[in-house]
Amino acid sequence: MVNVTDRIKTLAIMQLRSLYPDNNQYQIYNKPVKQDLKLPAFLVRIINVHQERSMKNQAIRTYSFSIVYLPSTDEIDDECLNVLEVIQNNFKYLADSFQIHEIEGEIVNETLMINFQVKARLYDSQEETKMKTLEGVGFDTNNDF
Repeated sequence: MVNVTDRIKTLAIMQLRSLYPDNNQYQIYNKPVKQDLKLPAFLVRIINVHQERSMKNQAIRTYSFSIVYLPSTDEIDDECLNVLEVIQNNFKYLADSFQIHEIEGEIVNETLMINFQVKARLYDSQEETKMKTLEGVGFDTNNDF
C-alpha cells in the first residue's frame, strides 16, 4: 500500500531543496533534531492531517505543514523575511499536482515559522465485481422491435 502522507512530505522537501539546492549551506531535516544541528536549517513536518469522504470512492485529504527556518546570521528579521518571500513566491503547487493553500509566516523566538496546507484528492483502488451472466434465464432476441 502506498503511504500518501510520506509521498506528500517528500514532495514538499524536494520543492524546498529546489529553492535551496546548496546542501552544504542549507540543511533540511524532516524529524526533530536533538543535537548536531547545523545552521541555517529547515525543519519540515506535517502537523495535522484531515480527511473527509467525498463521493463513493473518493476522499479529500488536507495536510497541514509546518516549516521552521533557523537562521544563521545576526540579521534574523531580514534573513527570515527573505526566506518567507522566496517560499511564498515559489510554493504554489507540489509537483505541479497539489495546490498549496494559505501560506503564512511568523517570526517567533528568532526562528521563522511557516505554515501552509496541501489538499489531495484520493481515489480508492477497489476492484468492483463485474456483473455475472444470468444462468437459467432465456432471452429470445429474435423478436426485437
